[in-house]
Amino acid sequence: MFLDNLSDEFLVSVFQYFPERDELLKRMQALRDIFYLEGSEPIAKTTVEELVQLSKFDIYERKKACKLLGDNTLPSAVRNARVLYVDDYTKVRAAKNGEVHRNLVETVDSFYIGNIADFSDKKSALYNAFFTLTNSLELQWYLAKPFFRSAINPDYYFDLRSKGGDYALIDGLLLVTSYQV
Repeated sequence: MFLDNLSDEFLVSVFQYFPERDELLKRMQALRDIFYLEGSEPIAKTTVEELVQLSKFDIYERKKACKLLGDNTLPSAVRNARVLYVDDYTKVRAAKNGEVHRNLVETVDSFYIGNIADFSDKKSALYNAFFTLTNSLELQWYLAKPFFRSAINPDYYFDLRSKGGDYALIDGLLLVTSYQV
């Protein structure tokens, strides 16, 4: 990642063209500071219980987005998912490539794209740049939240990642992990 090379002055010069500039700047600084200025380890410390709770909160928000799109298959697939904490982060990373998790992410991404207020070429370019910077749709949503005209909250995933956690959905399981706890 090259976010650590993005100075506040550079970010201000990029965001000055957007009415949401203050919130965009705050979010980009938070992402940069937590994930990149201190290296690859997150700054915040947490417990397994907190990681599980943040994962559940994020899933709840994603289920709301799916329901608003009229997709009730995904919410029903995760409704009874059993939570399982796994120590091996690579298992969760692999599970994120599974069909259930991918479908959920793709559906929520469609929801967010459809709920960007005044989706101009500038906003489209910045939205796509956020993915290029983070290589994560979930973190892209966090950064682009000021553009959304929806009450769906992408902040829980950022909070989870800032505390060293992640999750994936597979076949009736919500796998939660940490690369620090």
